[in-house]
Amino acid sequence: MVDVAPLQPAQTVEVAWADGRRSTGTHWLDVIEPGDGEVLARYDSTAWAGRPAVLDKRVGAGRAVYLGTRLDDATLRGLLAGLRGEPEAGPPGAAGVERVVRRAATASYEFLINHAGRPAEVRLAAAGLDLLSGATVGGRLELPPEGVAIIRRAT
Repeated sequence: MVDVAPLQPAQTVEVAWADGRRSTGTHWLDVIEPGDGEVLARYDSTAWAGRPAVLDKRVGAGRAVYLGTRLDDATLRGLLAGLRGEPEAGPPGAAGVERVVRRAATASYEFLINHAGRPAEVRLAAAGLDLLSGATVGGRLELPPEGVAIIRRAT
């Protein structure tokens, strides 16, 4: 079931991605029932905060990504690049940090590489195990200059 809530011309909805990124949507907001799709992002404002905003559904070799709002241009470009298998940029505030998420049947793996010559604080969407340090991490992670982390999360 999908219901549509139109947004006013200047109104935006905040979108929080499962990998910690944040973005905005405009024009409309679909109220989505996730079914058996994977929730890639959720609304983080309006009366529908916490509801799915972007879903990924895979069947066999096929894949459909449902957008419940009109994403800002940079986010849409990043999403399309990710769907094509190109590296995705890190979230705002993590300049110089490359972030790539790969998913397997039982886990997702978030690769974080700090290309900058200074420490970088990276927001994480959920707790996970840093495979390089063996530490459980959640919330925020500070990467040293040229630092690398690989975060595994059960799916």
